[in-house]
Amino acid sequence: MLSSSLTVAVAVNGSRKSNCALKWGLERFSDEGNVMFKLLHVRARITTVATPMGNYIPISQVRDDVATAYKKEMEWKTSKRLLPHKQLCSEKKVEAEIVQIDAGDVPVAISNEVSKSIYFRSRWKQQI
Repeated sequence: MLSSSLTVAVAVNGSRKSNCALKWGLERFSDEGNVMFKLLHVRARITTVATPMGNYIPISQVRDDVATAYKKEMEWKTSKRLLPHKQLCSEKKVEAEIVQIDAGDVPVAISNEVSKSIYFRSRWKQQI
């Protein structure tokens, strides 16, 4: 039932500390019933693209298909690095979603993402 569901957001970056925070959250909230973990990862905005020579070119100076491919590659690498966090949730039989956010300011990005969930929940409850 959606009204009893709980969404827990945990900021992760692949470090041991974020793994400890996730473990704490799982221990604290996984017995709450219908729970969903959002694993939030803030990545710096991509402003440059690496070249085969090891240089960096501003993203505005490369073709759109090159920029898109580079962004997809960065998303894939991030997902791969965060996979152990998602697997930890699977081991606890808890649903988890990795949310990758491109932003320059980590605290603001996390706050904005959490605010979206709170706003959605309050709007949903008003409609009932």
